[in-house]
Amino acid sequence: MSDASQRLTDQRRERRGTDPDSNHGPSMDVLHDILSKRRRRRLLVYLVETEAPVTLEELVAAVATAEAGAPADTVDDDVLRSITLSLVHSHLPRLDDAGVVAFDPDRDRAELAVDPSVLTPYL
Repeated sequence: MSDASQRLTDQRRERRGTDPDSNHGPSMDVLHDILSKRRRRRLLVYLVETEAPVTLEELVAAVATAEAGAPADTVDDDVLRSITLSLVHSHLPRLDDAGVVAFDPDRDRAELAVDPSVLTPYL
């Protein structure tokens, strides 16, 4: 690997907080940060259980159900809109930056980007 390539790789690891001595995903500091928000944990639980790419609509429904303790179709539209905005503008981009979730905002799809076993002990 050239020096320039190595620097770029190191910069990506630093930005994402990945441990260069491990292939297990983000560092503990990054894990603690991303898991500090309940909504992110709920989103990650759903992705770990699903183990497949999901739509934004599915994620919103899963988070709404977890938060309300009731089916998503019984949750107020304003609440669903609020969840959607927080996922799109905050939580999914943060998880994507951390390398934990691959989020495609153009297609409104997300999937787990790490092995589920990295997250399961903390969820």
